[in-house]
Amino acid sequence: MGRYAFAALSLVAAILVSACQSGPDGGANFSGDSLAGDGFSGDDRAAISRAVTDWETAFNARNWDDLRALVTPDVRMLSQGGPAISDAQEYIEALEEFASQGSILAISLDDADGQGDFAYGIGAYDVTVRAATGRTIHLPGKWMAVFTKDTRGQWRIHRHIAPNDEAP
Repeated sequence: MGRYAFAALSLVAAILVSACQSGPDGGANFSGDSLAGDGFSGDDRAAISRAVTDWETAFNARNWDDLRALVTPDVRMLSQGGPAISDAQEYIEALEEFASQGSILAISLDDADGQGDFAYGIGAYDVTVRAATGRTIHLPGKWMAVFTKDTRGQWRIHRHIAPNDEAP
């Protein structure tokens, strides 16, 4: 298992263990606040939110250099119906191809949490595409990303999954 895969697995395990701690009533506590105080601050949440907004802005502006700066060199992505992406170059090429269809994205961040230099973000998106017939199609979906904090303190996408809610 690679170093980053192990680190991502460790993050998921830490989140699950922390999230499953007993709540005040003795039952399981699954709230997103369960990691509070473990090194993930409001500033970190705000930085993840900015990274998501910056990603949306860069994609919609077709600014691939800015988008590349928001992901790790070994970013991995899974998307519905597409090949698994295994590095930043493939990631950008896949997004360029997707954008060539006239895709415009609206992205929301619904939750972000983490511990140390790893975090996750979960949200929804809506893709607007103009079909060859001229008809506008909306494809809603959900996304989840694992972020890592680089040596400059910037949160970057390390793992990304974004399936559609429905087929076009």
